[in-house]
Amino acid sequence: MRISNKTRHLSIAVSMLLIVLLLPSCSDNTPKRKHAGGHLVQVATVSRTPMVSEHILSGSLEAKRTVEIYNQEEGLIVALLAYEGDAVAKDQVLVKLDARLISTELNKAKIAHRQAALDYKRLKKLRKKRLTTDDALTQAKTTLELTQAEESVLQTRYQFTQIKAPFAGVITHRLKDMGDVVPKYSHILTLADLSQLKVKVSVSELLLPEIQSTDQIHLRIDALGEKTYPAVVSRIYPTIDRTTRQGIIEITLNSPPRQAIPGQLVRVILQNQITPRLHIPLVAIRHNHDGSYVYKIVNNKAIQTKITTGIQIGKNIEALTGLQENDKVVTQGFLGLSNNKSVRIISDKAE
Repeated sequence: MRISNKTRHLSIAVSMLLIVLLLPSCSDNTPKRKHAGGHLVQVATVSRTPMVSEHILSGSLEAKRTVEIYNQEEGLIVALLAYEGDAVAKDQVLVKLDARLISTELNKAKIAHRQAALDYKRLKKLRKKRLTTDDALTQAKTTLELTQAEESVLQTRYQFTQIKAPFAGVITHRLKDMGDVVPKYSHILTLADLSQLKVKVSVSELLLPEIQSTDQIHLRIDALGEKTYPAVVSRIYPTIDRTTRQGIIEITLNSPPRQAIPGQLVRVILQNQITPRLHIPLVAIRHNHDGSYVYKIVNNKAIQTKITTGIQIGKNIEALTGLQENDKVVTQGFLGLSNNKSVRIISDKAE
């Protein structure tokens, strides 16, 4: 009976030893089963779709209309009726020049014009009675026309002594004062229409063809916080700078907030779609001494494929050569990946 117990204890000990010895071999088999299907990768499907982009461009607010007001007659400023910040109406008188001399000359021209008209009328009656010559009548008519023209010139010069606002707006600059004697074409005031504001920004030649006049976009004025304001593309300039390869677009803010003023920094939020192009995620691109390449999936193998790329928009980049639509390229799982290695796809994302 004792021998039997010893035998049983020995058998149990041997069995436990065998279990301990077999455990490492079982553990070694586990990763082999895990990777039996190939190297694990995530891929993206190559597609030909519009590349959506968002750009934030900086610019400065400007008045939609601004005019510098100059005098067309020289003389003494006897009244300057507006200061910076004053709102003025259309045709409101802003500047008055001393007009006494021109007024006197205008009165003389009016008298001369009336006399010439009477002389011409009298000679016409005499000519009907054949009491004067055609030459005298012609001379009287010429004199009448000359005096009329002289009166018209002086009337215009007299009107120039009162400078009116060409449109409703706000005075932004006042460069002269009452009592100044100004020569012709002196800059006296600047008038701006602040009911509409605009901003000009430079845009890449690649985006410019996709922008249409009247496109709706949004502006953010730094001084006024995070709020955005709707605006519209009002003008697309017809040329592109050959150095920077950028064009200019003009954006109009039709209903600016009360606190918005020219000169403030503006962020233009521009979202648009580029013409459909073959593109892939930027993370799929690898580089070596030969250039750019991707791992293309062919028959469950990762094939190193050389490509050439075009424009980059956001997280995507254009593929010019080396790929076709619906090809699959590796985007994650590059560690340990090599050319012609078998792979198993765990995620496929269409781009």
